[in-house]
Amino acid sequence: GDEREGTVVRLQPFGAFVDIGGLDGLVHVSELRHGRVTDPAQVVSVGQRIRVKIIGIENRGAEKGERISLSAKALDADPWRGVREQLAVGATVQGRVLRLMNYGVFVEVLPGIEGLLHLSEMSGRLRHPREAVSEGSTVEVRILELDPERRRLSLSTRPEGASEEPDATPGPRLQEGMAVTGTVSSVKPYGVFVRIQEPVSGVDGLVPAEETGKPRGTDLAGAFPSGSTLQAAVLRIDDKGRVRLTLRSP
Repeated sequence: GDEREGTVVRLQPFGAFVDIGGLDGLVHVSELRHGRVTDPAQVVSVGQRIRVKIIGIENRGAEKGERISLSAKALDADPWRGVREQLAVGATVQGRVLRLMNYGVFVEVLPGIEGLLHLSEMSGRLRHPREAVSEGSTVEVRILELDPERRRLSLSTRPEGASEEPDATPGPRLQEGMAVTGTVSSVKPYGVFVRIQEPVSGVDGLVPAEETGKPRGTDLAGAFPSGSTLQAAVLRIDDKGRVRLTLRSP
């Protein structure tokens, strides 16, 4: 709970070490500031003086001494407080693209405030967000949903009232339990990625290893060659739009 002023002495991918007066403490990358930080060098530099709060002291024994955990963001106001005074549903704002995912883009619209621009809310027929934006680029987005309690912000670049594909007849949407057909796009130790083709096209889903129906330890890459066709069922779709599939029989 104590607050101290210290000097950044070295940076690591996982955080910054700060000298708080003869003792070094770690400000983990997640504690540098509100909002996502991927590189401590984005926030602080060696030799910089910063104010931190001690959030943990771990006794590791006489030989190793104590491990001190620090936080810089604990001394900053929570950016989600009072966010309704700055943002409103239906408003259009400028944002910076933080990272791209298969299912959409995370956009920072205020310092420490980021929202999801789902692929279905991006203009045009896109297979992946990189076809329209890149990390670090600026986009104009419209606020669809604002929920400070859940720290949830949903965004869109499509004109208000526009259909998903104005020049096409609306097609089916994925739903839990729906049967789908797709092709294997990549295989990881934890599961098989599938590019769904029917009844919708261009959507990526993951078949977790435990949902492949194969015994533990099976070589998934050998069992599911890239480009092969699979028939699966939608297991669930989470609130970020990520699709989980299963090959198991109901």
